[in-house]
Amino acid sequence: MSNRTIFITEQDRSRLWQLITNAKYADYRGSKYVEALVGELERAVVVEPKNVPPDVITMNSRVQLVDLESGETMVYTLVFPQDADLAQGKISVLAPIGTAMLGYRFGEVFSWQVPSGDPPIKVAAIIYQPEAAGDYALSTSPGSIGKFEASGLMIQNDHLIVSCWFGVGLSHGRRD
Repeated sequence: MSNRTIFITEQDRSRLWQLITNAKYADYRGSKYVEALVGELERAVVVEPKNVPPDVITMNSRVQLVDLESGETMVYTLVFPQDADLAQGKISVLAPIGTAMLGYRFGEVFSWQVPSGDPPIKVAAIIYQPEAAGDYALSTSPGSIGKFEASGLMIQNDHLIVSCWFGVGLSHGRRD
């Protein structure tokens, strides 16, 4: 956790708190990424969507990141777990890099823990931010934050499927 200011809409804050609550009762229980997200939300400044600075990574933002050690460029969209799809570059906010990037601004550098170390990652571009584009429907659509989707779990053919290390790449289903 850092001292930077995180701007968040009330709708995203509410959805993220619901996600955290659900995650605490599932496989993410005790996860340092969930705890990091709690810390970020506790110090976040809640603003109207139109008042979110346009250079901040928010939910549903599409960003270009650069690994400053390897030079690798990555383009990701930060999404809720049920929308995660690595093949489409959609990274869950509960994935390590998803939790790490939330709230950072264009030009800032952050790091995230990977098995090979803690590489510095630079926010090279904010390709799309819903609030800056005036696309408030992405921020206010209710979406599904059901127990299984929100926790990174799903039921398929009566088997419990647990998300991979990155918490992405699962198609989602719902079983009530």
